[in-house]
Amino acid sequence: MGLLGGLALIFNRRNDNLQVSGTAIDTAAQSSHHLTTLRFSDLSLSPGLQRGIAEAGFEYCTPIQSEALPLALDGQDTAGQAQTGTGKTAAYLVALFNRLETTEPPRGEPGPRALVLAPTRELAVQIHADAQVLGKYLPSSSGSPSAARITTSSATSSPRASTF
Repeated sequence: MGLLGGLALIFNRRNDNLQVSGTAIDTAAQSSHHLTTLRFSDLSLSPGLQRGIAEAGFEYCTPIQSEALPLALDGQDTAGQAQTGTGKTAAYLVALFNRLETTEPPRGEPGPRALVLAPTRELAVQIHADAQVLGKYLPSSSGSPSAARITTSSATSSPRASTF
């Protein structure tokens, strides 16, 4: 379990016997000088994913990303806690897209390969927008630049889908 300057807390379920209670982070706002030395380009990611990350304006990982991504990209389950705006959404989307690109879908089992749940419509819309940017250059099974179909909805709205 790592604590980086009070900004990020990562739990690796396999190694830490995950049990979380209370808050474990400072509430001070993170600024651009709270980046780590880990570059996204140092991670073993596809060229399409690297291009989406670069277009999103990301070069260096935040503390939560530098702790979570190496574990998640290694196929380990992680849970992270950090304040708003520290890159948690980007971290799990990068890990998710990497997994979708590097593993074959099960034979004879058509349907979704990933399901992302969000507690609010606003967060679902944010995740949707981030996924469109990060996944913009990922190939689909047909070879076109359309990587996935994402649908966002809440209990009070109709589903909204877009293909990216």
